[in-house]
Amino acid sequence: MIDRSDYPRPLLYRAGWTNRNGEWDFAFDDADAGLKNGWANGFVPTHRIRVPFSYETAMSGIGDGAVHPVVWYQTTLETGDLRADETLLLHFEGCDYGTQVYANGALLCTHEGGYERFSVDLCPVLPCETVRIVLRICDSLSEEQPRGKQRYKPESWGCWYVQTTGIWKTVWTERVGCERIEALAVTPDPNRATIAVSAASSCPDRTEGRTLRVCVFDGSRSIAAIAEPSGGETRWQCEVSIPSPHLWSAEDPHLYDVKVELADGETVLDTVWSYFGFRTVAWDRNGVYLNGKRTYLRLVLDQGYWKDSGLTPPDPDALKADLDAVVRYGYNGVRKHQKIEDQRFLYLCDTRGILVFSEMAAAYRYSAQAERMFLDEWARIVQQHRQHPSIIAWVSFNESWGIGAVATDPAQQAFTERVYRLTKQIDPTRPVISNDGWEHTVSDLVTIHDYRETGDELLALHGDGDAATIRGERSYSWYGQKLFAQGYAYQNQPLLLSEYGGIAFVTEDGWGYGAQVADEQAFLKRFLSQNEAIRRMPQYCGFCYTQLTDVEQEKNGLLTADRRDKLSEAGIEAVRNSNRSFS
Repeated sequence: MIDRSDYPRPLLYRAGWTNRNGEWDFAFDDADAGLKNGWANGFVPTHRIRVPFSYETAMSGIGDGAVHPVVWYQTTLETGDLRADETLLLHFEGCDYGTQVYANGALLCTHEGGYERFSVDLCPVLPCETVRIVLRICDSLSEEQPRGKQRYKPESWGCWYVQTTGIWKTVWTERVGCERIEALAVTPDPNRATIAVSAASSCPDRTEGRTLRVCVFDGSRSIAAIAEPSGGETRWQCEVSIPSPHLWSAEDPHLYDVKVELADGETVLDTVWSYFGFRTVAWDRNGVYLNGKRTYLRLVLDQGYWKDSGLTPPDPDALKADLDAVVRYGYNGVRKHQKIEDQRFLYLCDTRGILVFSEMAAAYRYSAQAERMFLDEWARIVQQHRQHPSIIAWVSFNESWGIGAVATDPAQQAFTERVYRLTKQIDPTRPVISNDGWEHTVSDLVTIHDYRETGDELLALHGDGDAATIRGERSYSWYGQKLFAQGYAYQNQPLLLSEYGGIAFVTEDGWGYGAQVADEQAFLKRFLSQNEAIRRMPQYCGFCYTQLTDVEQEKNGLLTADRRDKLSEAGIEAVRNSNRSFS
């Protein structure tokens, strides 16, 4: 298996790449005068910024939490000895929110969105030895913009934190042929013991004589291969049979490598690597099944914030350390909350067998414009991430954020259904959750949030044996919300207690759910009573504890914001044993 832990795009790997993180020129443009003043051709910086950390964070070198609606970045790329048949691709893994990319003064790309990758081909300004890259990035506190936990007021409050503006994920370049594999998808079918490979060339008008070669490796051993001539088509579609498939699971996260070559006769034009895992996800009223085996979901809420770097992990090892903590506390998965994480995180989950609920970042006001922005970005996210076997569910909305009238408004209900159908169209293999927590519309899982403090309180509502009440077959409401939106009802979906706990130790500032606890003994008493109550709720197929780490003023993590354990080794063992006892 190729080690992709430092590679920004692990599902489409090439050997030749250059990390462009580091010191860039930077300037605020609060008056939005930069374009008028010719900054696209280059500007005099007022700051230096450490990419990929946003200016709001300490690790950026600026650490200014104020809202600045327009910012500019600038750097210079040395293109090296590019051949006439080569070009340079510039990739942005995440840049929030509206980005214009200029190269030597020419506008090459306009992109809207904050959470997914986009790429720029520098071919229009090549050949030249040096390329000046200038970015103009616009951000706002708009409640229509998909923003997740980024605040939409000037100050942080509740469970909303400082905004993230500009580059916040890795920037990198690839030296590639002008004719190359532009897109690749590998879709495993465990039931038929095959993979479907779909690939597109960057030069769709040059298909004559081209062949796609696919070779599958199990470790270092080649186990299957196929060569597919283009046949004049602009996209290759081929199927490869895999002998005796080794299934991917949480206990045994087995992965296969795939080598894909684009060839012109005997000349190889491009070589890329991908990987996949064979596994199935199914669900019925009794639970969620991986590879046909009912799997109890022991998830922990993970918001992916760091004290000095915000949404950006301080280094790749920080991702590994967080996943080590997930396992150390006895969880088998994460609900990645209101954030689309660095794709290296998902690669690590794939290699470690950690299950992931992948959740879209919310907007906070419903409108036609909000619909468009949400749908466009979510479609790209699902396309980019659907090949990760660790992702076992998509979460489109949370607690009616951005769809505040979904309980009764047909337009907002129809919006959630459009999101559901779009997700299923791109990826029919995973369950989709319509509105995590309450007011569900069409949904494959029914998820419930409940932060009652004690196990007795939880049992009083959920554990009386009246499964009909929990499932919404009769009236059910708490916190003022009902489990289903008007016109929708329980359809034999699995039930998941997808937020509970949130226990915070006493601190001078910050908050948790319910009364704060004074010490470890009080924490364990409440935590273990909640888990024991859940154990007596057989209607649930799993849970998600809030949360892995503290975030700013929210102090209910198992770890502090700088990743220090709050519990002793004995306390961690008690939590771990309690979690692992569920099956």
